[in-house]
Amino acid sequence: MKFDMKNKNKGSEISQYRHGGNMKKLLFVICLVVIFTSIASAQVSKPFSVYAGGGLTLLQGDYGDYYKNGYHGMGAAGFSLAPMFQLMGKLEYHTLPVDAAAITNDVTIIMYGAGFKFAPTLPGAPIKPFGIVGGGMATLKTDASFDLGDFGTVDLGTVSSNEFYYEFGAGLELKASPGLSFFVMARYVTIANEFADFKYIPITVGLKF
Repeated sequence: MKFDMKNKNKGSEISQYRHGGNMKKLLFVICLVVIFTSIASAQVSKPFSVYAGGGLTLLQGDYGDYYKNGYHGMGAAGFSLAPMFQLMGKLEYHTLPVDAAAITNDVTIIMYGAGFKFAPTLPGAPIKPFGIVGGGMATLKTDASFDLGDFGTVDLGTVSSNEFYYEFGAGLELKASPGLSFFVMARYVTIANEFADFKYIPITVGLKF
């Protein structure tokens, strides 16, 4: 049996050509993946952020007639979903003193929830605006007592409830260094209640790491 060496050589050349073509395609795909990964990493260079701040809590609506404006502190963690969008989880603590001489039933509110932050891309701008929207659960707690003057104080006990809240707001960020920014924001918060919604505006100043 005779072998056609010319055809054999041609088949070997075709096989090498196909193998080389596949290698080139594979290298091309790898290069594209590396390029797109580098672009994505450059756009979202720091996927995680930490926020800490505090400020005034300004009451709105009917409850503003019974309670004074208070204070709050907050902490949050953010994960960048895209260059302009961030998913945030947060925890807040508010305290509101009662606006009555005889009753000392200050209200404390613990908020825990999540939301989205939108910040338009403004290359080179030291100050950047952002918007925020979110929701979650709020625990309202009242330690009530009644001052009877010379007869002492009557403790009325502790009343607490868990309610749903939602919020929206806006703010500004000032970049201080590559890993540190100052921020100020104002939000409108509504806590659902069967009698009357609890509404207030927290004005927060803080740091973003």
